[in-house]
Amino acid sequence: MRGDARSLCPSAKTNSSPSAGAKGGAAPVRQGQAGVSKAKAAAKARGEVVVGEEITVKSSAGTRRVDLVTKKQSGEINGIEVKTGKSPYTKGQQAKDAAIASEGGVAVGKNAESAGIAGPIRFTTTLERY
Repeated sequence: MRGDARSLCPSAKTNSSPSAGAKGGAAPVRQGQAGVSKAKAAAKARGEVVVGEEITVKSSAGTRRVDLVTKKQSGEINGIEVKTGKSPYTKGQQAKDAAIASEGGVAVGKNAESAGIAGPIRFTTTLERY
């Protein structure tokens, strides 16, 4: 059964003010989706093929979800992390990306399977900001 925090835990405090969740909501999601669309177009313009989105990779530094995975004309696989607005490229993301680039990781899940890249993988992730 689903419910709000109060129905799951009656003593939970909720914030229903207009500014509650100002960082979340539909607008940032739309902004992120627009950024991913721009990154896809940029990759295509560079001659890359987008092979997958939201690919989960397990590395020695932790589990990472990469926004886009592309294949360059050379056959090289590349990850793309898309950031919009003031969204930070966190130290945790950077550490996981460094581990995937240096040691490799394991692409897991339905998105990796659909992209045909499930299993051991190594690639460099680049940051694209829109």
